[in-house]
Amino acid sequence: MASPASFLMGDLSGAVLMGAQFIDGAAFAFMAQEAGAIVTQLDGSPLPPLSDYAATYKWPPLAIGMDGEVHGDLLAAAIA
Repeated sequence: MASPASFLMGDLSGAVLMGAQFIDGAAFAFMAQEAGAIVTQLDGSPLPPLSDYAATYKWPPLAIGMDGEVHGDLLAAAIA
């Protein structure tokens, strides 16, 4: 999995998380959003409420990009 620290320090410009554990995926998504990244599900829809995943502790696949271009490329690659 991509390291949140690498992402936030600028070493990575985007990442796709393919169903990370709730605690890891949610933490990464939160930190990335706070840093100005675009974070969505792989279909481009917004993140679901955390309560939707409390029972399974699994986060849905996510696309995280530091700008719109990177985020769009990640979404396109994920569905290809």
